[in-house]
Amino acid sequence: MSRFKATFNFQLSTFNLLFAIAISAQAETAITNNTLVVTATAISKYRVETTASTRLPFAPEENPQVVDVLTEDYIRDRNPTDLDNLLSFQPGIYTGGKTLLSRTAGQYTMRGLSGSQVLLNGVTPMSAGMGTFMDPAIIDRVELPKGPVGAVYGGQGSTLGPYGGGGAVVVYQKRALADTEFFNSELRSSFASGAQRYRLMADTNAGIKDGDDTPLWLRIPFGVDFNKPFWLQDGAEWGRTFSIAPSILLGDEHSVLIGLDTSFTYSDRPGYQGISIINGKPRKGAGAPYDWDSNPSLKDMRDEYLGATLAPWVEWNVSETFKLRTGGGFAWNNMKYDHVGPASGIPTPAAPYESCTGDMTAQSQNVFLHAIQKLESGNITQTLTAGADWTRVSRSGPSSFQAVETPRYLDRSALPSSTTTTSKFGFFAEDSLEYGDLRAVAGLRLDHHRGNESNTATAWSPRFGASYLITPHIVPFANVMMTSAPNFGYQGADGSELTEKWNALQYEAGLRVAPVRDFWLGVSFFRTAQNNTPLSLTGNPNGPFVSDGETVSQGVEISAVGNVLRNWSIHAAYTFIDFDDKNSAKKYDRFPRNAASLFTTYKFEDGAFNGVVLGFGARWRGGFDQTTRGMYQGAEYRVNGYEVFDASIEIPLPKLGDTSLSLAVKNILDKRYVESARNMQCFIGDPRTFEIAFKTKF
Repeated sequence: MSRFKATFNFQLSTFNLLFAIAISAQAETAITNNTLVVTATAISKYRVETTASTRLPFAPEENPQVVDVLTEDYIRDRNPTDLDNLLSFQPGIYTGGKTLLSRTAGQYTMRGLSGSQVLLNGVTPMSAGMGTFMDPAIIDRVELPKGPVGAVYGGQGSTLGPYGGGGAVVVYQKRALADTEFFNSELRSSFASGAQRYRLMADTNAGIKDGDDTPLWLRIPFGVDFNKPFWLQDGAEWGRTFSIAPSILLGDEHSVLIGLDTSFTYSDRPGYQGISIINGKPRKGAGAPYDWDSNPSLKDMRDEYLGATLAPWVEWNVSETFKLRTGGGFAWNNMKYDHVGPASGIPTPAAPYESCTGDMTAQSQNVFLHAIQKLESGNITQTLTAGADWTRVSRSGPSSFQAVETPRYLDRSALPSSTTTTSKFGFFAEDSLEYGDLRAVAGLRLDHHRGNESNTATAWSPRFGASYLITPHIVPFANVMMTSAPNFGYQGADGSELTEKWNALQYEAGLRVAPVRDFWLGVSFFRTAQNNTPLSLTGNPNGPFVSDGETVSQGVEISAVGNVLRNWSIHAAYTFIDFDDKNSAKKYDRFPRNAASLFTTYKFEDGAFNGVVLGFGARWRGGFDQTTRGMYQGAEYRVNGYEVFDASIEIPLPKLGDTSLSLAVKNILDKRYVESARNMQCFIGDPRTFEIAFKTKF
């Protein structure tokens, strides 16, 4: 304890010293000859002008569908460590444990139902570690279209269950930009009790000239991360992650644009599978000597991840009203892991632990062709969109977990290798209408699926929606959407694979209001019924199954996003979800019913504090019940809710050029809490953390 106090006092003293130096430098140089100095601390922008994930031409406020957007500014200000950490800030999304062991790693629960695999640039599915460990340094923004998204992306005929009924996580990587050159860099250090993290991030965009023209643009964002988690065992190596995402852009936006987006990520980190929680606290006793910073893995157990993506694309403006888009994507990743966690069910003295191992390779391919025709007649504007795409997703290799009495390695070489593959070929057509103050969309998609056992199925996914501009600042909206896909991967009582299609049907209505021009308040009420999902005939999670499962998720979402004043930005949201498994005798909370988040920044624009940006964040999540593969385990296994508060300050340093110093404290009250859980394995949130960062632009 004395060593911790000394370390804490040293960190706090350093924090205060840097703060004092920065304020002094800022006060001396903020105003020169009554001219405001341009500094590195830009005004944050959390509201976007357009979204791409719903493929609609309307402004976000006019969209009949709810789409939450986590912008580059929001990502930079929140400073998440990876994609999973970023999504944990957003209410209504549940991450379900940050682990490579889970068959559904990198897929997230949205509005109480399973979302689709993470989609890169709205095209290529990214599985497992790619949808978990992606470095925010290479992310431009994340769009979260809510509700069944089959009409846009197709129903997910997964061997893991019905996915895509809750929405989609669509990640857009930083892409080469024309007519601009820059170099941004950031060096960030974080300190907590027993934890350290050092991150270097940079982003450069430049043109390659041909005489007086600059036809080719190149962008290279990258990130380097060295991390000692608070639960790291004595003698274990730190974690390290390296990410880079080069992209090129060629051509003229008025005729033909050709692009190529790539990424490469390597991560080697200590293995962690959470701890056991009972009655809201770490479990104590025989075989369960847990505290908040425990890790039962052996010190040399690791998670190793290697991934790469390649995505060429072409956009051709054939005429002023007709456009063609085509391209594709390839994503590949390999995941090796060895770790130990608490039993995934209720622990027993004979088997309180679970040893895990795997060496899995996943890949996906996708090609697409879209045609967009814009028609105008009087005060009517129609955008007709039609297209086709093909997607294939596969996963292979040995993977296993086993209940054990003491932590130990499993013999990976003795495990049989398994392979799962699904593919789909889809067509879609839709009409987006602008008629005066009315906005409407009607669309339909047909998918032909093929499963691992050569079974096939055909599924339809429609959507309808409308919004009406009572005034430019008051917009009610409503939608009806459905996703349908086959139940591949589940064996029936006769030993054959289930092929009956599951369905998710959503009804939603809401209202958006702008009390000031760039600040929007929104509320939506939704009800999504999902049926024909796999249901175990015997209660055994391994089956056999029948397609009789039925769930209903309904609730309300509230949001407040944008700039209240030019220099005051807010990103706030609240979600209430009432989830009901119609096949369960007991109603329980598989994830938090209530969740809310707030992040706001205020930038001073004159006086001695010109350019200084203050930030404040808060997160609240209600309690939830631990389950084993969705089955209730008892009241004593309920996880407590939590509140976490953050604060930050960014101070420009004009004497050093376009440079700033950022200081932050996360989890100010040092709350110990469960951030997410996989079955009975609870993953713990970070303790109070101090951050120091230098940001430079050229």
